[in-house]
Amino acid sequence: HSRGTHIRNLLDRIRDDESIISILPLSREIIDEPEGHFLLFSTTLGRIKKTKLSAYVRINRNGKYAIKFAEGSEDSLISVRRATDDDHVILVTKNGRACRFKPSETKVKIDPESGEERTTYTVKVQGRISQGVRGIKPKEGDQVVGMVVTSDENTQILTITKYGMAKRTRLGCGHKIRVPLSDEEDGDYKEVPDGYRKTNRGGVGVLTMKFNDDDHIVSVRQLPAVYDENGEPKMYCGRCKWIGVNPDALRICPLCLEDDEEPQSRATQTYVEDHLFVLTKKGMMIRFAAVQTKETTGRSTKGTKIMELRNAEKTKHIDELIFTARLPGELVDQESEIAEPLDGGGEEE
Repeated sequence: HSRGTHIRNLLDRIRDDESIISILPLSREIIDEPEGHFLLFSTTLGRIKKTKLSAYVRINRNGKYAIKFAEGSEDSLISVRRATDDDHVILVTKNGRACRFKPSETKVKIDPESGEERTTYTVKVQGRISQGVRGIKPKEGDQVVGMVVTSDENTQILTITKYGMAKRTRLGCGHKIRVPLSDEEDGDYKEVPDGYRKTNRGGVGVLTMKFNDDDHIVSVRQLPAVYDENGEPKMYCGRCKWIGVNPDALRICPLCLEDDEEPQSRATQTYVEDHLFVLTKKGMMIRFAAVQTKETTGRSTKGTKIMELRNAEKTKHIDELIFTARLPGELVDQESEIAEPLDGGGEEE
């Protein structure tokens, strides 16, 4: 068995007070032709910076400054993601606020003095050594804990709290959509929010998760949807473990149609193949399939308890989560049976 190589042997000028935030694998194709690709940087105090990937393609052992912080600021880097002009960004804070916007979106403004039209970007492209712009404005005592960058509306966003709650929500289109309540052509319907609502960059964001006062979000994970050969997203039924494509907008499991249960109990959710590892401060670790968490549509929901961290009497917490890691679906044996719902206490909304 090998112990590997310490990162300081690869980066000569890394300081003692520095740590690795992100590792971004790049294909040879992107390195040779980086045009149209960018790096997005987010910080704990809510700053976001967009820089062309070409500025970081060639980096020697001494490293390069990737982002500049304001002098005297206590800000620090929290996440780095590769992006294109098609991507949306979601910034999530530890107290459960989220801000969603599209960096490449443009607005045309008229100069009041000259009358000329000016095109502005939500997040303009800046040089390598710059501070970026405000992405979200955390309230006092709050800070950014994660950033999601994706162009796929079916992407699942999993937020995990210190005391073991996990909420999974589809990115969605950001608007309210009509959902039929029956299979009748002229039947009733209800309007529900489709995923994360679009907000203005730099605002305080909207509530994305509900939890107890002594809890907070410690991890934000981006889970890709799974598609069939026709490009349709696969769905999953927690009751009978069916996996397939729903024939209509009702999202009802076809194998459960004959049951006398209410339609809500036969509804399917977006299927994801990824697994996750979570580690507690006392050294306990579990692995679970992300699809075992319940997909929710409402913002003010708690989600699913993934791990019981209270004492035997369930009167107080005796442990907490400190680390999570995503195992991509392509590395998971999907032929094995999907596990039953998590034993951490079931779903709580």
